[in-house]
Amino acid sequence: MNEVALRELELSHYTPECNILNDLYFKDLSEKYQEALDKLPRQCQNIFRMNRNEGMRSEEIAIALNLSVRTVENQLYRGLKQIKKSMQDYLPVLLLLLVKNFLK
Repeated sequence: MNEVALRELELSHYTPECNILNDLYFKDLSEKYQEALDKLPRQCQNIFRMNRNEGMRSEEIAIALNLSVRTVENQLYRGLKQIKKSMQDYLPVLLLLLVKNFLK
């Protein structure tokens, strides 16, 4: 499905009440994600952000930080594992958002 079709689908299910509730849920989830990310060790945070926010591959991060690719991959794995663990209580909220938005 292309971007235009996805946007039309999204708009077809828009209601002000639904949008406000989704915004609140999203804000809460974003805050919890940031808290989980902030709990990671500094190097792990940097590597995770470079990968997820900047779209850098493990090889690029390794070169930029003068680390081995294996170290970068291990840090990404550990960071993701810790974030998942921290966010597991919020899985029902995330699933609710997905169901409400995509299965109407």
